[in-house]
Amino acid sequence: MDNLALLNDSKSGVAFAMVQGGVANINDDPKLVSIARMFYEPIWVWYREGAFKNDREQLKILSQLKGKRVSIGNEGSGTLVLTKDLFKTSGIAEHEMTAERLKPD
Repeated sequence: MDNLALLNDSKSGVAFAMVQGGVANINDDPKLVSIARMFYEPIWVWYREGAFKNDREQLKILSQLKGKRVSIGNEGSGTLVLTKDLFKTSGIAEHEMTAERLKPD
């Protein structure tokens, strides 16, 4: 998201940037052009063993995250945008979990 903001700011001096797939919106960024997809990027969901004791130890659908503490990506990251879209599609609101905007490290 930070890279998209730089591309949209004519004063930033940035003319080319790498952007995570799925975060740009043609309606919000009509002057941007994608030249290539570099690689397929799957969405990985990791969880601690034992976090889903009532569900036979497995996360099968995202709605099982309700009531859990979840790292959803930090501000300015594509992960945060994609996570919000996934949760919205799955019918999960941020207030239904402890949503943490943690950096990957």
